[in-house]
Amino acid sequence: MGSTSDLEIAKPITLKSGLTLPNRLVKAAMAENMAPGNHLPSEKLLKVYEKWAAGGWGMVLTGMSYTLINTHSSPLTFTPNYRFPQHTP
Repeated sequence: MGSTSDLEIAKPITLKSGLTLPNRLVKAAMAENMAPGNHLPSEKLLKVYEKWAAGGWGMVLTGMSYTLINTHSSPLTFTPNYRFPQHTP
């Protein structure tokens, strides 16, 4: 058996967008449920993503987040624009 660097998963890949990933390892999106009840990212959530970002993944997909405050499945889910007024077209 060859070395780890011989595996396809360890080789860079260029996406159709032109973005080149250093390898083919992808951390899938999850519902982390780490908002502290206020729908904003907690320090704990930020630390988890810092570790994932430094962990050698080719791509890290963010977890479940909502864009509308009235659509949450849990008070611990994250809403990036929670403190901004809702846009009404």
